[in-house]
Amino acid sequence: MSFHPASEYLNSKSKIKIFISSDVQTTVKISLENKSLLETHTILPYQVNEIEISALDAMLYIPNPDIDDPAEDIWKEHAIIVKSEEPIICTAVLDFDNNQGGYQALPKSALGREYVVSTYYNSQTESVRSVKNYISIVGAYKGTKVKFILGGNINTSTPGGMHPGDEKTIFLDEGDIWLVPSKGLYSDLSGSSISASKPVAVYAGTYSYNIEENNSYADYTIEQQLPIESWGKTYHIPEFKYDQNNTNLEIFSSFLVF
Repeated sequence: MSFHPASEYLNSKSKIKIFISSDVQTTVKISLENKSLLETHTILPYQVNEIEISALDAMLYIPNPDIDDPAEDIWKEHAIIVKSEEPIICTAVLDFDNNQGGYQALPKSALGREYVVSTYYNSQTESVRSVKNYISIVGAYKGTKVKFILGGNINTSTPGGMHPGDEKTIFLDEGDIWLVPSKGLYSDLSGSSISASKPVAVYAGTYSYNIEENNSYADYTIEQQLPIESWGKTYHIPEFKYDQNNTNLEIFSSFLVF
């Protein structure tokens, strides 16, 4: 599992919370290799078991809100790895003073080799502080070859100099993270494609996002992406009855054309 940078300076109270439940008692090991962290926990059945990790250990870096992030790079053994003796449900949450966001983690068996990424830029930003969005690709197996093609819009670029349609190939081992930040105003990483020789985990989200156009409050967003093999052809979209602004609906195809 992984969390991209957030728009808040870290302190000792900044936590990554992992919520685990199971229908049987089991033993879970949580590791963070780059910090030599290894914890073993007994998970009791039919209970929500909460485990905390310091964000000072789990976050890749503390970003400067007024300048570009570092260029896209591989962070060796920086992923949070959860292993259980019995099947579990695992939810991970970033819990800071002013930022919260999380996702239900997919098990290793549900990961795929092909993805098209969905994220979003902040449409009402006034500075680079608000628009950053990220893609995190996490290796689940040793020696995984990953081909990445940047999607986006006419404003999209990365700190490493990539533009829409540019391709890059990297190699990941288990627990490695390749983090791709956006650069500049209105830069959107949505539509980027990933193909890997072995299954990988992919996460995407925003540094700080205003959910509604006229909302002055912003928050951290993140979601684990679903592999293309789990996509379908028919979807039911609920009515946003109490939304006073236009609702954004993004539709992606599994066939890419550049």
